[in-house]
Amino acid sequence: MVLPRNARVAVVDNVPDEVADLLSVLAKEGVSTLFYKGSSEFPAAPLIGIRLLFLDLELEGFENANDKTKASAAAANLKKLLGPDNGPLVVVLWTNHAEVADLARQYMLQEVKLPLFVVPIDKADCKEGKSFAVEKIKGQISEMLAQSSADCVGLYVNWENAVFDSTVKLSARLSGVADGNGDKWSEIMSRAFYKLYRAECGKNALQTVQEQFVSSCHLYNSGLISNLDAAIAEMRLGVSSKFRLKDSPLGTVEEEEALTSKLNAFLFYDSMAHAAVVPGDVFAVRDVCDRNLVKAVLYDFGAKNDELEELSQSGDICLCKVIITPPCDVANNKRLRVPPKDNDNNSKCVQYERYAWALLVSGDARSHLTSSRGEYAYGFLRRFEFAGKVCDLLVDLYAIGTEVIDANSMDRIFTLKPIPLADIQSKAANQLNRIGICAVK
Repeated sequence: MVLPRNARVAVVDNVPDEVADLLSVLAKEGVSTLFYKGSSEFPAAPLIGIRLLFLDLELEGFENANDKTKASAAAANLKKLLGPDNGPLVVVLWTNHAEVADLARQYMLQEVKLPLFVVPIDKADCKEGKSFAVEKIKGQISEMLAQSSADCVGLYVNWENAVFDSTVKLSARLSGVADGNGDKWSEIMSRAFYKLYRAECGKNALQTVQEQFVSSCHLYNSGLISNLDAAIAEMRLGVSSKFRLKDSPLGTVEEEEALTSKLNAFLFYDSMAHAAVVPGDVFAVRDVCDRNLVKAVLYDFGAKNDELEELSQSGDICLCKVIITPPCDVANNKRLRVPPKDNDNNSKCVQYERYAWALLVSGDARSHLTSSRGEYAYGFLRRFEFAGKVCDLLVDLYAIGTEVIDANSMDRIFTLKPIPLADIQSKAANQLNRIGICAVK
């Protein structure tokens, strides 16, 4: 197994002398390790992103306890140490008793809802003489992971190491634009971040350092992808020789469909809250006074005349507005604005956004709706999970409008990620600028 290089290793042992050389060996490998003697030293906020945890079953107060009590205590410590968003985890239990490890695994799976792999290892098997040996540690872990089909944890560690390396190289490259040290370097970098912010924001002037730095990071981030791609191309997987990516479907059609819809949700949208309206926001329009609007969009997507009334009332169909304002309009402050009213201190400047009508469709309604016109007039995001259902988002590019969008008074359901948004915006631009077909038949 490849070891994490970004401080994502933790050791819990109430006898520091027994693991001092383990910590030393890991440090020589460039692996930063968090060490705790027991639960009293755990951080107030649970950790996230830990990929490898060495956990002693003989913690203080449990030296003479029975196996069931030790296993239960190990699970309780794990739950207290790690947060629910930790991600996949390998737990190395210092024990040569397989039955105790199995019992601990059962308790841990009940307490912690994480992709969890428990590896029982005898400390003696990881040592050369009296000292720990890193190759023996990695060999023991890899051998046990191969037996438990847990090599995919190694894939995560490889990718996260590549991300870590990429960010370090990117920071080193950017910091190199400034000559000198100390105050002079800080002065140049302060100016560099300001120039990045101005390049990103165009004519939009931001007032606080927080806002300006966040804006500069958008351009800073753009350099990460090429670095990351290069790092991934060079990485060597620390997985067993027998490991293969699964090229056959899962056991049932339902499992395969669930996996597909979850992956598409991961690729298509984010659900993070933000105050301002941004391109890609998808707002649900719950109170539709004119049902003919819903029927018109349904008709555009192939609903038959005798289905329109029933489908327009269906709980499986939600009318939405997708914000497709071009990024250049945002950066250069080119959105149409209405200034605040004179002599009205409560009046604010409002700005218009471009949007397209769309349908969020789930359940049986998905089978009724396709495109009745050419694909160029639509944006399709299909088979993704939202609110526990498999959904399609059908964007009608015949129905593009402009209006003031107030995020505080509307129901934002999610925000499209840049790639699917760019595809919809490109199709919208193409649809608006189509010359048409001039031909003699």
